[in-house]
Amino acid sequence: MPLNDSSSEWFLALTERTSLATVFGYEWINDGKFGARVDSYQKLQRCALQDVACLNQWAQEIGRNISYVYVRKPGSSHSALDINLSNSAEYKAVYDTAEIVIYMKQ
Repeated sequence: MPLNDSSSEWFLALTERTSLATVFGYEWINDGKFGARVDSYQKLQRCALQDVACLNQWAQEIGRNISYVYVRKPGSSHSALDINLSNSAEYKAVYDTAEIVIYMKQ
């Protein structure tokens, strides 16, 4: 749920980075694009069940380049995207804990 995602809300402030998917803050901007931002967020979340091709297609659709990918590990399991990223020559894990992994696009 895009407005109930504490990682999206706080990770940016703590890392001084920009998120391509975060919806927080845009609810106050009256540009008619809030619904599209929510749809884009949800589409990206569905990529967690898929692969790098889904992630790259999403980035192409929004017209942006990906530098890093933050992936949560629910419980002790790995998402399909996490497994796919770990096996990809395009991405390298640069931070890995029991809860999250961050990949850098090479």
